[in-house]
Amino acid sequence: MSYRLASKRPAIIPGVRWESIWYPDSAVGQILSAALAPLGWLYAAGWRVYLGTYALGLKLRARAQIPVFCVGNLEVGGSGKTPLAIALTDLLEEMDLRPAMSVSGYGSPASVGARLHPPHEPLDAATHGDEAALVRKKRPALPLVIGRDRVAAGRLAAESGVGALVLDDGFQHLPLARVADLLVWQSDRRNRRCLPAGPLREPESSARRAHALLVEEGGDAPAYDVPLIRYRRVFHGLMDIGTGTLVAPSEVQAPVLALSAIARPERFHRALTDLGLSIGSTLTLPDHSRLDHLQLPAAATVVCTEKDAVKLGGQAHNTRVLALVSDMEFLAPDEVKRFLQERVEDAAQ
Repeated sequence: MSYRLASKRPAIIPGVRWESIWYPDSAVGQILSAALAPLGWLYAAGWRVYLGTYALGLKLRARAQIPVFCVGNLEVGGSGKTPLAIALTDLLEEMDLRPAMSVSGYGSPASVGARLHPPHEPLDAATHGDEAALVRKKRPALPLVIGRDRVAAGRLAAESGVGALVLDDGFQHLPLARVADLLVWQSDRRNRRCLPAGPLREPESSARRAHALLVEEGGDAPAYDVPLIRYRRVFHGLMDIGTGTLVAPSEVQAPVLALSAIARPERFHRALTDLGLSIGSTLTLPDHSRLDHLQLPAAATVVCTEKDAVKLGGQAHNTRVLALVSDMEFLAPDEVKRFLQERVEDAAQ
């Protein structure tokens, strides 16, 4: 049994979700996407004009006093950007660059402006955003700048004494210059239209603007003349968020309730089945939805992502909730570090 709650985005037609148009599994969705295509062309044209204002020098990019790296994507919603940004900070730490991370705080009061949060300061999803809460949980010693003002984030990070800054989801934020733009490439993209006809925030050809493309192991790479960096997702097991113990998937015998508030829930469901879990029912909410007031069935075993787990609050005390614990790792980390060092040196010239 599947349950799908309404999106926070206004529906173009009552009862029709944007995701059903962007990732259509019916003729109706395909027809609506095609009908919206002219608006997507206008959006793409407007974006190219915006890019042109920087290319022609009509707008100037601010430069931070430290190297700035970016992990972004072309699509609305998640594509593994935050876990990859965390993996990037790990490499920069190994390079003795002492990084901080900048997250937007999307959907939270902290999204306004920018504020530096020192290591180990408690951060909750409702106040600071789910990405910030997730990063703080997985890397508590990593300084975080939260807020949409990325130029201010660069200034605050430099003033704090860190050696580098990683922007999580900053590819479309042009006002702040970067030494390396790393673009997560979605090999399974089915809809290549721009908003509102498709999920793209800018034309697919914008991938040429990246300094490197992050492509999942086994995924198809585009034909652009851009360096490729391969990565894989490593699953560590299921964390019982009530007890803090790690549970092997083989220990979960009964069908589970798969709870997700992410952009592409089908990827999460596929990961669960690949690990051998039986999905009895699903509860799908819009990306970034709050979960602290959600009523979960006490008798169920709920499985969710780590990002959703940080939003559940006290719900885990009444229901067994297991979070799928995973990390991203680069297939050739030493080569990636050499690439990053070259980018830093080139930017310094």
